[in-house]
Amino acid sequence: MVSYQLLNNDFSTNTEKFKEFYRYRKSVFYYSAIIIVLIFLSINFLSYNPEDEELSSSSEHNYGEHPRNIIAEQESGQKLPFTTTPSPPLIPYKYDELPPCDLTTDSPKPLHNAEAIVNEFFKCASMILLRFSMNPQGMLFNWPYTIYVCDEEDLTSGIPLRSFDNGQKQYWAVLPNCQEKTTLVTLGANENTKSEEELKDLLKDFATIGTDPFHERINAYEKFNQVALSTDNNKLLMTDSNDKYADKNYVATINQHTFFNETVGVKKIDMLWINPNAGNFEYEKYLNKDGEFEKMGVKVCQVNIEITKNDAEKWSKLITPLVQEKRFIFMRPMATEGGELTRTYLLNVADPECVRKYLQ
Repeated sequence: MVSYQLLNNDFSTNTEKFKEFYRYRKSVFYYSAIIIVLIFLSINFLSYNPEDEELSSSSEHNYGEHPRNIIAEQESGQKLPFTTTPSPPLIPYKYDELPPCDLTTDSPKPLHNAEAIVNEFFKCASMILLRFSMNPQGMLFNWPYTIYVCDEEDLTSGIPLRSFDNGQKQYWAVLPNCQEKTTLVTLGANENTKSEEELKDLLKDFATIGTDPFHERINAYEKFNQVALSTDNNKLLMTDSNDKYADKNYVATINQHTFFNETVGVKKIDMLWINPNAGNFEYEKYLNKDGEFEKMGVKVCQVNIEITKNDAEKWSKLITPLVQEKRFIFMRPMATEGGELTRTYLLNVADPECVRKYLQ
C-alpha cells in the first residue's frame, strides 16, 4: 500500500492546520460583520429625525412653517404624563418656622453642596448630550429618554424637589429654606390653577404674575395680562384647528423685553413657568449667560418649560451653552406620546442668591 504525502508533510496534520486557520478566518469575519452592523446602527441612531416618520401627518398641525402662529392650549388635545422619577423623602414644610433670608453670605452649614452637585450632574449630562451636538431634533426627541438618568445621581437625587401637579400638567419646585417674598411668573397660564394654589398655601409671602392670550382674568394671579409675548408689538395669529390660516383669529401681544422690564419689574424671579401659549418668547436669548435677563439685572432661580417639537433649534441653542456654562441643571424630563410636547425643570446652581435661598 502506497502512503501518499503532500510536499513531504503528513496530510492529516495539514488538514487540522487548515481547519484551525479556517476557524480563525471565520471568527474574524463574524466579528468584523458585527462591528460593521453596530457602526451602521449608531450612524442611523444619531441621524434619526422623528420628523421624517411624521411628515405625512405634518400638514395637519405644521406650525413650524409659520412661527408667528400660536395655538390655544385647550385646543391642542395634549396631556403630559406624570414622571416616574421618585422624589426624595420630604419633611413637612413649615414656612412660619423658617428664619428670615440673608442672601448676602453663604450659610455656615449648607444643606446641599452646590458645587459638588454641578460637577456630578454635568459629568453625567455632558456625555449623554455629546451625541446630539449636531442634531437638535434628535436631542429634543430623545430628551426624556436619556437625560433622566442624571436625576438619579447621588447628590442630584437628594435635592428636595416637590411635585405640584394639577391633573393636566406637572410643575416642579424647590421650596425656599428661609422667609422672603417669592415671585412666580407664568407665561401661558391656564384656568386650572391647582398648582399655583398649593404653592400659595405653603408660601405665605407669594407674588404671582401671569399672562395668557385666551383668558381675560385668572384669579390665582395678582397681576394678569391677556397677551402673548412677542419679539415686537405686532399681533400674533392664532391657529384654528379647522382653518389654520384664518385671518380673523389674532391675539394681542406685548414686547417680551417690556413685559419683564416694566410689567414684572422685579430683579429676582423665583419661579418662571413657560408654556407654548406664551407666544414667541425667545427663552434661548434670555436664560443664557450674558443673555437678556442678565443685561436687565434679572436673575431666575427655577424654570418649568414646555417645548413643542418645532422648537428643537431654540431648545438646542439654550441647552448647548448651559452645559458649557454649568448655570442650570435640568431635571424631571417628560414628553407626550410622539414627542409633540416635551417638558423639563431647570434649577439655577450658579447664582449665589438662588443657591443660598433654595439649596443652603
